[in-house]
Amino acid sequence: VGGTKIAGGLVAPDGGILLRAQVPTPVTDDPGVLWSVVVDLVDTLLGDRGEMPFGGVGIGCGGPMTWPQGHVSPVNLPAWRDFPLLDRMRDRYGIGLPVAIHNDAVCLALAEHRWGAGRGHENVLGMVVSTGVGGGIILGGSRSDGASGNAGRIGHVVGERGQRVLDDRDLEAALLQIVAVVEQRAADEKRALRIHHHAHSGAEHHNV
Repeated sequence: VGGTKIAGGLVAPDGGILLRAQVPTPVTDDPGVLWSVVVDLVDTLLGDRGEMPFGGVGIGCGGPMTWPQGHVSPVNLPAWRDFPLLDRMRDRYGIGLPVAIHNDAVCLALAEHRWGAGRGHENVLGMVVSTGVGGGIILGGSRSDGASGNAGRIGHVVGERGQRVLDDRDLEAALLQIVAVVEQRAADEKRALRIHHHAHSGAEHHNV
């Protein structure tokens, strides 16, 4: 669910897209109107799938959001403020099925790490540059959520009145800082693993 479009699909276990649909995001301040567009899209996909089963529901939405509760307040969707998107999706489509939600850029990073450009890499930084700017981080092969589930959301920057307007140089600098943090954390984890391995090997040698 983004500021420009709402898209959905039926996805195979290997990441292949079996069905796909999208509609423009309506310009509205009414949370019910926006929710009804999401419902119409998902209902259409489910109706088109025929006998193909589905085993769960995954939701990617612009943030920030209260995570893992799934209450969303996308900066570029003023109709939704603390909107209980996860609960709504679970009530309508998740009877007996797992339902999960995260920031759209985190979903992107996960998909690229599993099936795309990040496959085979332990550390991945995924960026969404669209109506909004967002980021998702994979460290040591695992998703990095941060304290609130909004780790990597580089696009949500608050400026004070009177400050200069942020431009591409600021975004580039912030990206470089994130990359530096990711690389440093990866190096720290490798160092810790080496220390643990050497300590364990030394203990075994001593016992022998």
